Amino acid sequence: MAVLGSLIAFIALAHYWEPIEHGRKENWRTAAEVLSTSVNDSTAFVVLPGHYRLLTYYAPGIEKQWEQIDVQTDAAGAERRLTELAHSKRDIYYLRHDVVQNLRDPDDKLITVLNRSGKPLSVTQLNPRFKLYRWG
Repeated sequence: MAVLGSLIAFIALAHYWEPIEHGRKENWRTAAEVLSTSVNDSTAFVVLPGHYRLLTYYAPGIEKQWEQIDVQTDAAGAERRLTELAHSKRDIYYLRHDVVQNLRDPDDKLITVLNRSGKPLSVTQLNPRFKLYRWG
């Protein structure tokens, strides 16, 4: 029993001391700061349908600037809309939250479509399961 307790303590401490590597928590505050200063009329901000309460807490009003893309309900319509955004907007931002993505887009169709746009991609990893993608 002592060995099991020691193992659990070791794993917990490793996660505590290395949060970037093990993902102690999502960094909604940084995502909100980046998006609040980057999203405007010449850019698009897309999300999958889901709950983004902490994002709206840290960036009040950001929900007016995002567009929900539902690739499960209407894959063809979602692809058409993403292609339109890629042609009409300078930059496209996508906040990939694994909790939502695993349920709403397990095959990463949204990323696949936007990768075909030809726009350069940059990814800001806020923790292993929480990333901000930017095409443009």
